[in-house]
Amino acid sequence: MCHTCCCQPTGIKVWATVVLLVAVAAFSLSIYLPIALNKAVDDGIYNSITLTKSDQTDNTDAYKSFTDPYSDKATPVYYSFYLFDITNAAAVLGLGAAPILQEHGPYVYRKRVKKHNVVFSKNLFGQDIVSYQTTTSYTFDPDRSPSTVKESDMITNINLVNALVKGEYALKSFPFLNLGPSAVYLQKKNVSDWLWGYPDPVWSGVGGQVCSTSVTPLQKGTCAIFFPPIFPGLNGPNNPANTYNPQQPVDIQFTGAKPDEYLIRQYAQYEGQSSKAYLSWDPYTASIKSTPLWNSGPANRVSGTDAAQFTRNLQDGATITAWVSQLERPVVLTNVNNEHVKFKNIDMLKFTLNPAFLQNAANFPVNADFNMFGYSGVANMTANGYTDFFISKPYFLDADPQLFGNVSFMTAGSTTAMTWPPSRDQYDTFLNVEPQSGATMQVAKRLQLSIRIGAYPYVSNETAVPPTISNFPVNLANLASGNGLYVPIYWAEEAAEISDSDANSFVTVLYGAQNAARGIYLAGEIIGCIFTALAISLFWCAAARSEAGGSSGGKLTGIN
Repeated sequence: MCHTCCCQPTGIKVWATVVLLVAVAAFSLSIYLPIALNKAVDDGIYNSITLTKSDQTDNTDAYKSFTDPYSDKATPVYYSFYLFDITNAAAVLGLGAAPILQEHGPYVYRKRVKKHNVVFSKNLFGQDIVSYQTTTSYTFDPDRSPSTVKESDMITNINLVNALVKGEYALKSFPFLNLGPSAVYLQKKNVSDWLWGYPDPVWSGVGGQVCSTSVTPLQKGTCAIFFPPIFPGLNGPNNPANTYNPQQPVDIQFTGAKPDEYLIRQYAQYEGQSSKAYLSWDPYTASIKSTPLWNSGPANRVSGTDAAQFTRNLQDGATITAWVSQLERPVVLTNVNNEHVKFKNIDMLKFTLNPAFLQNAANFPVNADFNMFGYSGVANMTANGYTDFFISKPYFLDADPQLFGNVSFMTAGSTTAMTWPPSRDQYDTFLNVEPQSGATMQVAKRLQLSIRIGAYPYVSNETAVPPTISNFPVNLANLASGNGLYVPIYWAEEAAEISDSDANSFVTVLYGAQNAARGIYLAGEIIGCIFTALAISLFWCAAARSEAGGSSGGKLTGIN
């Protein structure tokens, strides 16, 4: 038999009210607790990718990861170099034969970029910025390189100094050079020399002639930057000790502090420039000349991030912008077909280079600003003084097929000529970005450097842009059409990925919190629904008892 007060309609209504309050509390918790939990996670993401002065003061993990490549918090970055060896050098020079290129590599190096003199401040518009200077070092990693390769391997290809110094542009700028007819067209050097530099009499001769002119001490120091005594090679100079140079230009990035979160890690200046200019030494006036690098103001503007971080909450089909130092311009990458990839249990958007970026100006008029008037698929770097240097995807992927067909390729360890088209999975650039944080979790940037010989200039302003190299053998120069013969020197892959421990932490914190939030929401909704149904039942029961009591003259029957 129930307690009398509990069986009374009034008592039942009290219990119904209590149960209903429990249901309201459950519904409230299902709404507000997940919001609070997700906000805490969101704040954690924000704090981990947005640097502040306090991070520097406290030397947080985020700050150490940003500034110190030797920290265990820093993501390891590896550079894999693949050099092309001309295996038929005698036939190329003597008979004008098409070069047969044998790939050697990969020669894998650990890349470390250390940031010095890090200063947090605000710009004239009140936006938070961080400025710093960098030094870069490369350390050969024999464990990641095949056992069959070593830095002493000998490679034959186009003479780099000949390409940079001995062209018509150099002859016009440095009339004191006496090159004569015995210029060396090809050179045989070991891998270390190719990548990091070597003494060269012509190179040091140019520097010596220029730097011996009557200049101020400041100009002499600047001259040393433009003409180091050792030719710096393809990717040098290397700075194994990360030795700080006070003359190193300053980089400036926006930190992306609220309310400017969309500016996270965007460059405001790269190597001291917010608008790209080609700096050159004028031997006649013994001074530095500054000429706009590209053909319009927007084309010269420095923008994009360093590709390690982008704005948060990216959506399917989004585009992102990264600054590519090798190309001296920002590039746009797109999440094509809303492609997702799963890597180390993290769901990411896959971004690849927008195909229009490497089209020539006839197909994509914007690229006229970048002097891309010849073949599609190659970025023209002649404007910055690199005589006939061009950058493409490895093996001319996504370029005009004629570029691939003008030479013969053999990949590492193969004796069979490679066929067209190259493998996209193996040679294309991609970034896998976690969309909620905007952080790049896996990246492979793949670029190839080629030298063009025997061609006509594709630029109209020959006073600003060096003409083509003209002192290669006539028979070699005439191998290709008027578009020239593009001889690849090397291709490289810069790769990095989140560590297993960091990936596990990310999955645990982000996905764990999101799963908990979903669980709390579902549990709260279920409990709320159950208790709401129970409350309704109790109210119904109370109403039924009140009605029954009224019809029996106010007397309640016992309940057993």
